[in-house]
Amino acid sequence: MGSHIHTTNINGIIKKAIQKAGYKWRPYACRRFFAKRLLRAEDDALIPNQHAKFWMGHHGEMLLRYTLEKGLDDEDLERLRKAYQRLDEAHLTTLGRKTDTQEKLRSSMRETMLEMLGFTEEERQKIGLGKLTDDQFRDLLRQKAATLFGLNGKSRQKIIRMSQVGEAITEGWEFVTQLPNDQAVVRSPD
Repeated sequence: MGSHIHTTNINGIIKKAIQKAGYKWRPYACRRFFAKRLLRAEDDALIPNQHAKFWMGHHGEMLLRYTLEKGLDDEDLERLRKAYQRLDEAHLTTLGRKTDTQEKLRSSMRETMLEMLGFTEEERQKIGLGKLTDDQFRDLLRQKAATLFGLNGKSRQKIIRMSQVGEAITEGWEFVTQLPNDQAVVRSPD
């Protein structure tokens, strides 16, 4: 105690915390994460570029040198605080962040899974996929799979030889798909 804290001391403290949490990346990864989020916030016009440079500790621009670096008065500090508050969870958090792309992909995958299990378009719309939790969606898949694959005592599908498909269709079975090794899946219409 009593001496100034240096970059290497801070780096070492952060590195120990990262390793204790079980990760192997360097403290620089935190700086990179912060820089990328600041860039996104600039793109979204939440903060000016000078604030991002100041928070990253970058020097060099004359305007920055003669404003923020030469000392901050109360007005400057308040402006920086408000700008930082605008960097809401969408830009800085690492917890529970889902991008639009991730949500679209997730929704598309759910739609495809239900379609593959035989849900009609009307049935899929009635379900309201966006409102289902992951647990509810898994339960829905389990119920449908149990019905389709006979896990509840009533098998609606069976595997037959391709040469038997014509006969099965005349008996009322519906063709589902062809499998390798000259086999096919047929489904009972009821």
